[in-house]
Amino acid sequence: MISFLHGILHAKTAQYALIEVGGIGFQLWMPTSSLSQLGAPGAEVFALTSLQIRENEITLFGFLTEEERSLFEKLITVSGIGPKIAIASLSTYGTAMLAGFIAHGDCSALAKVPGLGKKTAQRIVLELRPAFEKMEESLLDMGRDEKDRDTAGAATDVLYAMGFTPQEVEKACKGYHGDRGDVDALVRYALKRLGQTA
Repeated sequence: MISFLHGILHAKTAQYALIEVGGIGFQLWMPTSSLSQLGAPGAEVFALTSLQIRENEITLFGFLTEEERSLFEKLITVSGIGPKIAIASLSTYGTAMLAGFIAHGDCSALAKVPGLGKKTAQRIVLELRPAFEKMEESLLDMGRDEKDRDTAGAATDVLYAMGFTPQEVEKACKGYHGDRGDVDALVRYALKRLGQTA
């Protein structure tokens, strides 16, 4: 079983990447969002993989996150969903949005994936909705955490540029409970606290 690849990107197309590992070239089929993040040929890459063996075909699929690979492997358990359609689903909507459509039973959106169709979309919802409701919660939590980190990072950059020390910035930002996506609000909150403690 091949669990991941760590090597050099040799080339990539709109559907797959060629990764050289120890002098061996691996063809890795990936969602378009993941392919776009691999960089240019010559870049060092790390990709999670899922090896699929179907009749006379052995194909390696690649992902940049565990959530993406997990969603892919859940999709291919549904009758009528092959690996290529699962990849097309991820390419069309991305991990969080696709999980959300399944969790909310949005068959119309799922049916827009090339090669999927309405009946197969209904089968996906019927078989996977309970599991994807839990997955969606996890992905939303992950997204909120990432958003918080981005906001805090941008706000601290502004405060550093104004001449405050890391110790002052850390103390000033503590206890903020406003909009986690509003950098300006966090900066105003910190400046108010800095003014009070000056």
